[in-house]
Amino acid sequence: MRKIFRYNQSMRVFKRIKIKKFISAICIAVILVCVVCFFSTKFFEKNAYDAMIKLSANKIGSDNIINVVIDDDSIKEIGAWPWKRTLYTDMFAYLQNAGVKMILFDAVIPSSEDNQDDEEFLRRIFYINSITGGVEFTKNENVINKEDELAYFEEKFSVKVTDNRSEDMIEKSEYKAYQEMLPGYINSINSIASVNTALDNDGAVRAFEPFVKMNDKYYPALPMYAYMKINNIKEVVLYDNGYEAISNDGNIYRFPLNWEGDKSVQYIKWLAPYDKNSWIPHEQIKASDILKSASLLAEGNPPIIAPERLKDKIIVVGATANALYDLKITPMTINMPGSTIQATILDNLLSNDSMQIAPVWVNVLICFLFIGMIFALVYYTAPLVSVISGLILGFLYFYLALFAYSKGYALNMVAPYIFFVLTAIFAFSYKFSIEDYKKEKLKKAMKQYIGT
Repeated sequence: MRKIFRYNQSMRVFKRIKIKKFISAICIAVILVCVVCFFSTKFFEKNAYDAMIKLSANKIGSDNIINVVIDDDSIKEIGAWPWKRTLYTDMFAYLQNAGVKMILFDAVIPSSEDNQDDEEFLRRIFYINSITGGVEFTKNENVINKEDELAYFEEKFSVKVTDNRSEDMIEKSEYKAYQEMLPGYINSINSIASVNTALDNDGAVRAFEPFVKMNDKYYPALPMYAYMKINNIKEVVLYDNGYEAISNDGNIYRFPLNWEGDKSVQYIKWLAPYDKNSWIPHEQIKASDILKSASLLAEGNPPIIAPERLKDKIIVVGATANALYDLKITPMTINMPGSTIQATILDNLLSNDSMQIAPVWVNVLICFLFIGMIFALVYYTAPLVSVISGLILGFLYFYLALFAYSKGYALNMVAPYIFFVLTAIFAFSYKFSIEDYKKEKLKKAMKQYIGT
């Protein structure tokens, strides 16, 4: 009886030790997964994200969106930059008369030294109702807007937004002022929207800020303004992880949001090239061709760009010439024009098709699944079988992630493969050490048996 009692007592102690070791192993694994996920996200995942975006881009841009670009050819044909601003209105007037749905002008108009041209520009743009211009907001406290202009700006251009985000998010996302523009511009132009660029830590554009908050008023991004106008959006409700756009007829459109640094951003779902020989997702027309068409039509000659080609289209006007410095780094290319980005965002909004970043818990769960499956494969199967099965598992995850990206859901790519390698190394080491231990134990048992 005494021997049985001692045996049971020793077994209980052994089980406690095993449970403690198991709990310790789980805790270490959780800490390791969190640390690896943090550092991989901070240093490696963005490059992997860009590569997956490029591989998974399979949707061509909408035919209803056209980029009118001030490119190098346009500057050569029309004249040196900067152009007279009345050339803009000549271009806008031709587009409006052609029956376009709307014109988005991806530019901020500052003051210039040509007062006469500026006055004529302001007079003409007053009659171009289909245009929406750009404004840039700043968090620089040294920039202060005049009180009377600010009140008029808020009344004319702000939209109705109910902000249900956390107080910390609301406070951090506050902008202090809008950058100075040509005097009288806000009085003359029909509508203005934000052209702020949401740059990532590495200087790349992967997302945009759909709404800018300043003095408890909200202003939509340029493509968001177009989306709201097309869908008759009367109100927007912001949440920590998304927003709802509510139309006049009661339809609710939902989009995801991510908190990045000091702003709520929506990740862009990049599009496949419109032309296989380039990375451009929408049809492009040179600004010089529009200006020449206006002149030819006025003279009674056939235009280069027929009005019928532009009717009911959404036109995004912007600069693509290298000398104008409006080229951004994106997952698709290192020199994408700002107007091309705006057109891509608008395409996303109209098709309700943006990127959603997988939450932390999903990526952590994937890492644990990798750890469990790789360890089981190595421990319970022959070395060759486990290696082949592991490689198959790695390829399966890659194609699963690629499919998820194509559907607008971004998974971590680096962390799971780090754990793939670490777990395989640990599992093989553990398996061989256990086998050596068992062999050694068997040898001792055999010696004792033979000796007895």
